[in-house]
Amino acid sequence: MSIKIKEMLVSSSKYSIKCPYSMDAEYITFHNTANDASAQNEVKYMIGNNSEVSFHFAIDDKEVVQGLPLNRNAWHTGDSSEGDGNRKSIGIEVCYSKSGGEKYKKAEALAIKFIAQLLHERNWGVDKVRTHKSWTEIGVKKGYSTYVKNCPHRVLDAGRWNEVLKAIENELKALKGGNKTDEKVIEAPKEEVKSEVIKTPSKPSTSLGLVDWMKSKGMDSSYNNRTKLAKEYGIAKYSGTASQNEKLLDLLQAGKKPASSSKSTPKTNANPKNLGLVDWMNANKMNSSFSNREKLAKQYGISGYKGTADQNIKLLEKLTSGAKVNTKTTSSPTIKVGTKVTLKSSATKYATGESIPKSIKGKKYTIQQVDSGKVLLKEIYSWVKTSDLS
Repeated sequence: MSIKIKEMLVSSSKYSIKCPYSMDAEYITFHNTANDASAQNEVKYMIGNNSEVSFHFAIDDKEVVQGLPLNRNAWHTGDSSEGDGNRKSIGIEVCYSKSGGEKYKKAEALAIKFIAQLLHERNWGVDKVRTHKSWTEIGVKKGYSTYVKNCPHRVLDAGRWNEVLKAIENELKALKGGNKTDEKVIEAPKEEVKSEVIKTPSKPSTSLGLVDWMKSKGMDSSYNNRTKLAKEYGIAKYSGTASQNEKLLDLLQAGKKPASSSKSTPKTNANPKNLGLVDWMNANKMNSSFSNREKLAKQYGISGYKGTADQNIKLLEKLTSGAKVNTKTTSSPTIKVGTKVTLKSSATKYATGESIPKSIKGKKYTIQQVDSGKVLLKEIYSWVKTSDLS
């Protein structure tokens, strides 16, 4: 039994506002909307405005709606660009929490099931689930947050957080054990069953889901490896949906060879552990910063690099194919707030398009803010391209 996701993804033109950083998620954050709008309306409003507030999913009593891709960060935990909440967690907003009542109870129940599904797909435990409040508590201690946010308010005010975690854990155990009720309604009105449930093909009651089947065969069932396999088998834009997992499982069980299987295995820079791009680069002592990956992508002909899963897979394939890497590229400066960098003498224009005066070139400045492909220099309060720094 899998929960269907309705996609209403933000335009890539708003990535710089809503989700400027690539992300390999490590946590899931549970929120309450403190509003009485439906999931579709919450997402529609979020992707339509120019506020930096953003989240990955909104869940109401009827459906799960996705607003951001899972390989991009979201601004949802109030711990700035330095905190793990904003940079490493999947943000889930549970709707109708302002008034509560039956609609909220059903939304929360659906969210519990969906979070368990995300945990199961990623081989995570319930320890990966956090509250918005927990991130702001950490942020206040480290200086990333200005106050502690009481969210999810509907759960915390009732002292039910441990109860919610236990419910998620029970759902996760059911998924690991193999839920045999493939057509069970997921806390939704009867007339909405079709939009809430994906009916799986007839299979023996002992059949395993994709992750469990891969584990039983000794395969790497991580999300990164499933993304790679999906691409090899021609499943475009893999995001771990139920239909994609079923299709990939059918192909794997049928013993069909992927289209890319005819390619010879690279003999150099191998990736036997099936690591993701960032982890592979770190393991090979390479600079895995976004700015360096962006430069490498350009070097290998991957245009418009934004750190998407597809682009990361392509770049990883290039790096592990044995092609020579320009070592000068890997020695780029550390791009983070507070770092001292030099504005190259070869720099010609600011990131905003204006010409850079000769008088400020070749000097050291402090990074005040970081954005995709550009930084704000404190002393001259101007945005410059990261490629113009050393």
